[in-house]
Amino acid sequence: SFVFLCGASSLAHAAVVVADPAKILEQAPSPMDYPHAGSVVMRDEADVVVKENGTFTMTSHQIVKIFNLRGRGRAEVKLPYNSSYEKIKIDLARTIRKDGTVAEVQPDTIADDNLVAGYDLYRDIRVKTLSLPALEDGCIIEYQWTVERNKPVMPGNYWEEWRSQDYDPVIASRLSVTLPAAMPLKASYHNLSVEPVVTSSGKGSEKTWVWEVKNSSA
Repeated sequence: SFVFLCGASSLAHAAVVVADPAKILEQAPSPMDYPHAGSVVMRDEADVVVKENGTFTMTSHQIVKIFNLRGRGRAEVKLPYNSSYEKIKIDLARTIRKDGTVAEVQPDTIADDNLVAGYDLYRDIRVKTLSLPALEDGCIIEYQWTVERNKPVMPGNYWEEWRSQDYDPVIASRLSVTLPAAMPLKASYHNLSVEPVVTSSGKGSEKTWVWEVKNSSA
């Protein structure tokens, strides 16, 4: 299921709040709840900040419970971006072990490579790769990253595609987009019936659209 959005402008809201490891473990599901899954996405969320010229900042956050060897592939995370008009920053990357201890990804282990090697035409298309450490059955991986687009592809316009499903179950998926109140937002849905919750803020000068989907099957 996904929603395709297009609009113009904005100033967006709060970065994702990172929860305490003990609380994350407490909320984590059991393998018995998802007997056929290698992992389950506990949280998949993004908060977008779009400016009037079409530039934006998007902060994304994922928490994934790893059940078994099949689910460990999620610990190799690839984040593509275009260096000609985007910057990417890893805000958080860690593994929460079953005993509550935490293993952080060290900055010097994060790779930043050409996505299409050997072709100068595509040298701006890059990918950051994270390898979450200390994997074990029952651990939780959590990572957060921010993409800042400082040059609009189409000035004054913004668009995004958001998917609420994955190849493993997703407990909670959320997208928040804030635009100036005078700017229209159009949304096209595919296999998705949820409607956004719309609120006003900034003394009525901006609106926030929030889509949230619970308990999506694979």
